[in-house]
Amino acid sequence: MCKDDTTTLHVHHKKYSGDPWEADNNDLITYCKHCHAVVEHNKKEDFWPMAVIKAESNNDIIKIIVIYIDKDFELSIDFYLYFNDTIKYQTTISKSCAERIVSVINSVETLIYKNG
Repeated sequence: MCKDDTTTLHVHHKKYSGDPWEADNNDLITYCKHCHAVVEHNKKEDFWPMAVIKAESNNDIIKIIVIYIDKDFELSIDFYLYFNDTIKYQTTISKSCAERIVSVINSVETLIYKNG
């Protein structure tokens, strides 16, 4: 999700059909360990990530923002604090705030594309 190529990678099973080692390659996806924790945290819900922003700090706390479409096909943004290989805190940002954030991201993308 985040395209991080320096953090430990995990293989995630999108679905199981038999033993884990017999999974079809189409049912596997690779995530960094932080994004894998986010996906596992949300695995009981329909969860379609669109973008991930990940920031690391000097004290080993990882801040992850996930922009996604939820089970009701609504735009949502979740904020996670990840520490010691565990999600320590998660909250959903309000819909109006999420829409403003996505609007800013789209504006920046448009400026980058135009000035490319």
